Amino acid sequence: MEDALLIRSVKRARVESQHDLKQTVSIETESRTLRSHEHNHTPLPLPTITTTTTIARTTSSLSNLVITSVPSRANHTNTKLVMDPLFLELAENFLLQYSKDFIPHYCSNKCVMYAEKYFGQLPRTMSPFLKPIACQWTILETVRIRKANDIRVKNSRPIIIYCAPCGRKLFNEAQVDRYLYVTKSQLSIELFVFDSLVNIKQTFSCDGRIISSDISDGQENVPIMAVNEVDNDNPSALTYRVERTPVEGVNLITNEPTMTCCSCTDGCRDRTRCACWLRTLKYAELVGDERVKSMKAKNKSQAEMLYQIGYGFRRLHKNVPGGIYECNSKCPCNKETCSNRVVQNGIIAQLQLFKTIGRGWGVRTLHDLPLGTFISVYSGEIFTSEQADERGK
Repeated sequence: MEDALLIRSVKRARVESQHDLKQTVSIETESRTLRSHEHNHTPLPLPTITTTTTIARTTSSLSNLVITSVPSRANHTNTKLVMDPLFLELAENFLLQYSKDFIPHYCSNKCVMYAEKYFGQLPRTMSPFLKPIACQWTILETVRIRKANDIRVKNSRPIIIYCAPCGRKLFNEAQVDRYLYVTKSQLSIELFVFDSLVNIKQTFSCDGRIISSDISDGQENVPIMAVNEVDNDNPSALTYRVERTPVEGVNLITNEPTMTCCSCTDGCRDRTRCACWLRTLKYAELVGDERVKSMKAKNKSQAEMLYQIGYGFRRLHKNVPGGIYECNSKCPCNKETCSNRVVQNGIIAQLQLFKTIGRGWGVRTLHDLPLGTFISVYSGEIFTSEQADERGK
């Protein structure tokens, strides 16, 4: 059996924004943004820029550009947490022009076409959350600063704003998701992080002995390095598998002829019309999901319940006891853009197999992960009960 591993999250209130891309893709704004020259079509990576309200002047100092957003992260005592070299390279290659006014327009594929020209050539070792920056997206962080003796305004966490290559500012996941869909971008929504506690600039640097540069031997989307900082041991020999493998004598029933499939053409964003989303809700009701019971008691509509279970922008914020029925090979929706396909798309996080002191081998991530992020699946050989008993002797 395959089990998906995700980061468990806590409930957080959703902040609604008056700038809703779902209503229109032509949003006017009076704020200004930093971006490459509008007539220069050469793909140019941009770094993450931190600002309090607006960026008022240019600077040629790279150290002024590289600003850690969360002080607690910047002052972390772990010396193995360092600034990601790939992020520094993106920042160093950034050509800072004068601020330009956003020009209202209808977004299309032209907004991202040149910026994503070399998307397929990005290194496999790059943190997934740096890929938008490599495709000319910038990140603005707004912070309300309280004046001395002013008790009316409370210091708050930075508000993350993504600025697209065309200059449009996007204030939440819903707007980014809509933008990616409208522009037919190669980027996907899980590559964007609106949690200011997630530091996408840092990475974990290990100086131990490298045993293997990729234990998956190219089977995963990203290489999984194996290192040992403790002794000279190597991990036991293993056959890396990305899918469950039934041994001889095991009849694996997949129910493909009766498998539910949808007919969506919008990336399954309208859950009320997606058969796979509806099946997830159906089985949540059958197993007595407490959240579904609570919503029914409050006379919530089916649509409201559908948007409270399962994935939220390709992250799982709440456990679903009845299971999640992802779209499958029989569904016409695009595997890369469907909002109900996560596990089947494979690993995106940079992982590392490492030797612990007294506890064997473990797996760690090399960068921060937002809450609810998919990590990996637990897969291997499938035995019958008799075969398992014999193997365990």
